[in-house]
Amino acid sequence: MVSERNAIAHGNTILQLRDVILIHKEIDNIRDYCKLIFDVLNTSFTTFTFKYLWLNIENFEIFDKKIIVFEIENYELCIGDTLLVIKGDNSRDELKIITIHLGTKSTDIIKTNYKVTTLRKIGIEVNKNIRDNQKFYLLKK
Repeated sequence: MVSERNAIAHGNTILQLRDVILIHKEIDNIRDYCKLIFDVLNTSFTTFTFKYLWLNIENFEIFDKKIIVFEIENYELCIGDTLLVIKGDNSRDELKIITIHLGTKSTDIIKTNYKVTTLRKIGIEVNKNIRDNQKFYLLKK
């Protein structure tokens, strides 16, 4: 495919391109080539994004389908921050944090920002339902 692209780009097959069938074939080849380039770039960008921009949440529990509880340290949580959810089919959803839970009592709910300095178990409530079989990420700050 690369050699065909080079032949077209450098004019080696100009006479052959006069045939309409070959033109359509070459257009399809160029389209496939561009799709491959896009797929490689998209995969590279996604890998970079998750490695450097997002914090993976591991060892979590889900309560009431909207609260995820996990341990975290050296992080500032803010109401309105984004929780990125990767579903089983690799589709993504960006959920908003609506409350921060520091304990199990209703009085332990914070409705402002909260800075975690030492390792602590916290919960965040989001605006949509979540499940155990999903992956969760917070934007690194």
